[in-house]
Amino acid sequence: MAVYLILAICVAFFWVLLSADKIKTMTFLILSFGLMALVLGCRGANVGEDTAGYLEIASLSQHMSWEQIFSNFPLSTFAYDQWGYPRQTETIFLALNKVIVEMTNNSQCVLMICAVVTCLGFGRFIYQNSHDIGQSTWLFLCDSMFMFGFNGMRQLMAMALALQFYGCFKCGRYIQGILWIAIATLFHASCFVYFGLAAVYLICKATRGYRVVLVCSFVWPAIISVIGAVVSALFPRYALYFQLSYWNASLGGFVVVLAILCLMLFLALAQKDKDLEERYLVVNAVLYLTLEIVSQRLTTLTRIAFMPRSYLMLFYPRTLEYIDKHARTLIFMALNGALLLLYLSAAASPARNYLPFWN
Repeated sequence: MAVYLILAICVAFFWVLLSADKIKTMTFLILSFGLMALVLGCRGANVGEDTAGYLEIASLSQHMSWEQIFSNFPLSTFAYDQWGYPRQTETIFLALNKVIVEMTNNSQCVLMICAVVTCLGFGRFIYQNSHDIGQSTWLFLCDSMFMFGFNGMRQLMAMALALQFYGCFKCGRYIQGILWIAIATLFHASCFVYFGLAAVYLICKATRGYRVVLVCSFVWPAIISVIGAVVSALFPRYALYFQLSYWNASLGGFVVVLAILCLMLFLALAQKDKDLEERYLVVNAVLYLTLEIVSQRLTTLTRIAFMPRSYLMLFYPRTLEYIDKHARTLIFMALNGALLLLYLSAAASPARNYLPFWN
């Protein structure tokens, strides 16, 4: 717990220095995301639900031939479970593991490099697109993204790559943006969702298109069974995402954060003459909110909810601009206080009990 608390204090301190113009934006990002990458990359095998599994994949990849790795692209089998069923992961991710371990002879380096790529990608995304670098970085740390890296390392790294499409699209470099998403899907197939989010961006260029997408974002849960059937047919590996959960989900204290999001969303929707960025961020906020609600019944959809959720790092700073100074201060304090509590709650989980790899 102490490691996470120190990390939060450091990022908050860097944010104060940034706000006071004591350090430059790039310095703030390097310090903040550098520390986060260090914490993620130096974690021991028992920190996080899947860390030991990632280290196992790294170790096994060293003893696989290149022919074995690429024999069943885009998925490769790296082992078999006790019942004889294949354990698979994306071929390119397995190849990356082999390259890293053969060069370093150390499985831990896979965690380190993935952490660096992840933090570099999110830091670049924030630098290029955020109206408040400090606020967006705090959101990355506290609004579950950073903590997700202990469990969904591969998906978070793929998301960091896929998100680069947004800056490309804003500059009209559509082919380059699509290539970023395509590369991301090679590391985690769920990033195909970003192709849909890219399409949403293009549709939102027209005000009428934005309104249609916005309505669909609110009503799509009504056809969840149809969506599940399509996903099951096209991507059987992800059919489980649309099956009823075998455990109960609970909003708990997270309901405070959702309540603030609803308030901010109401303010954003009330604004007239939105530009393209505002329209796109609003749609993603609605998509995330509806996914979060549906995932209380289908908890595996939480993994998909991370895709539009990544844009909350831009949505909150942009929406805070709509509010007058005094009310903005109150909402700012409520939002960031609730996010800190959410972060500390996740840090207090037994699965997050931090020990570095050298212990």
